[in-house]
Amino acid sequence: MYLDRSLNKGSLSGKINIIQGPMSLKAEKVEFNLNEEGVLPALKNLKVLGGVRIENGNNLSVTGKNAHYSVLEQTIVIEGDVKIDNGFSIIKGDKLILDLVTGKTEIVDDRNTDSRIKGIFKEE
Repeated sequence: MYLDRSLNKGSLSGKINIIQGPMSLKAEKVEFNLNEEGVLPALKNLKVLGGVRIENGNNLSVTGKNAHYSVLEQTIVIEGDVKIDNGFSIIKGDKLILDLVTGKTEIVDDRNTDSRIKGIFKEE
C-alpha cells in the first residue's frame, strides 16, 4: 500500500478485494485520490487496473480490463473487453457506463472497428 497525504493520493496492488455491503471489486491494482482533509466524502475517485471484476452477490458479475469510479459524479466506467453475466444472459462490449444514482447502464463499443455489442440470452 502507498499513501501520500501531502498529495492526497495512494494505491493498492496485489490481489485487491474491496467489499462494500453486498458488492465486491477485485483487481490487480487500485489507485485513489482523496479530497482535502475534512472534506467529505474523503474518497474522490478510484482508478482500477488489471483484471477488474465486480460482483453484487446476486449472480451478477461485470468484468473488464480497467475501471474508473467517480464519487462526485456517482458513476462507474469499465473499459476493455467488458462482459456482464447475470447467470441467464451475457452481454459483451468495449465500455460500460453505470450511473449509480439513476441505475442507468449503457454498454457501448466505441472503438474504430466493425465491432458490435454481443449478447447471449439463455432460456430458463
